[in-house]
Amino acid sequence: MQNEKLKFKICNLHFAIILFTVFLAAGCQRGKADAKRALVSFDNQTITLGEFNSLYKDTIANFGIKDNKEQLNNLKRDLLNQLIEKRLILHEAQSKNILIGDAEMNDAIEKIKTDYPKEKFDEILKAENLTYDKWKERIREDLIIKKALTSIVDSQINIPDAELKKYYNTHREEFNRKEEARVRQIVVAKEEEALAIRKELLSGADFAKLAQEKSLTPDKAKGGDLGFFAKGGSMPEEFDIAFTLKVNEISKVIKTPYGFHIFKVEEKRPARKINYVDAVSEIKGILMQEKREMRYREWLAELRTKKGVKIDYEILYE
Repeated sequence: MQNEKLKFKICNLHFAIILFTVFLAAGCQRGKADAKRALVSFDNQTITLGEFNSLYKDTIANFGIKDNKEQLNNLKRDLLNQLIEKRLILHEAQSKNILIGDAEMNDAIEKIKTDYPKEKFDEILKAENLTYDKWKERIREDLIIKKALTSIVDSQINIPDAELKKYYNTHREEFNRKEEARVRQIVVAKEEEALAIRKELLSGADFAKLAQEKSLTPDKAKGGDLGFFAKGGSMPEEFDIAFTLKVNEISKVIKTPYGFHIFKVEEKRPARKINYVDAVSEIKGILMQEKREMRYREWLAELRTKKGVKIDYEILYE
């Protein structure tokens, strides 16, 4: 009798295992099928649920949202719109034969890589779960999008002279300039190293060359050149020491949250009022940015309509 009960239990266990395996296999097949479902379609193109979920999974970890359904759905919607916009622009660029050559690509990569020590660059790729080839492909896409927007959107923007003059006349206070200094810097992690470098500089060493060799900040690629800035402006207050120095004078070692700095003043500009002729280029840049954003949004809306973008919100939020 006990043997019969044991046999019955074993049979039931085998049946349960078989049944679980069948359901698991069905679930895996359903998961694969769901991943291939079209979440977005336009102009014979699709974005699958699997493609979106892969991007969503990589993104959500950075937001710290777990249980708030409304916030999660808002994140999904915004992320999907960004993905749609990217695909639309790349598709339009392809149709207009907007490409990035190898020389442009290599130049962009080298500029990006100079901002990071090699080991730091490799760490960032690893943290982002990116291979070097996948990272390169992202850079290529970003360059294509930038070129497409310049070629398509910027070419549709016109800023008449009357608009430039009106802006100048109604924003005159923006063109009253404080005293400015063009400054180079060298930044290192340890005070002893900074003191040793300053000693070399005072002995006649080339500041730009030492900045390229020793400095930790991205401006080292330009010999530590920070360009012109005004006192009390966008730079940290420690940088205001530049306005106590004479041209070509080397500062003492200055400690900031970024490290230990040595500054050298290359040029100085006195406080002044910029006239309209000299301000035109700056005004064009300001108005161009405003109009670019507006025209970009209009163009994307037109593109979505033209390409017949359709979104299955039901499977997005399920």
